[in-house]
Amino acid sequence: MQSLEERVAYLEGRIEDQAGAMNALRDGMLALKGEPRELREQMDRGFEAVNGRFDVVDGRFEAVDRRFEAVGRRLETVDARIVALD
Repeated sequence: MQSLEERVAYLEGRIEDQAGAMNALRDGMLALKGEPRELREQMDRGFEAVNGRFDVVDGRFEAVDRRFEAVGRRLETVDARIVALD
């Protein structure tokens, strides 16, 4: 059986280990404190870039839509001419 002094020394060592772990945990949490904001800003910049790409694609679709509308108008003119020939 361990003596009282050995048991106290063992418990003191365990307490020191726990205190060290708590200090490391606290330091880690403090280091992480600013990271969510930075991560959010990075994500926002990424989403803005993606939105910009969609704006470019939307612009291209608008140009294609205008071309189809022009072709549609031309076909209507051709249809009118065919009807007039009948």
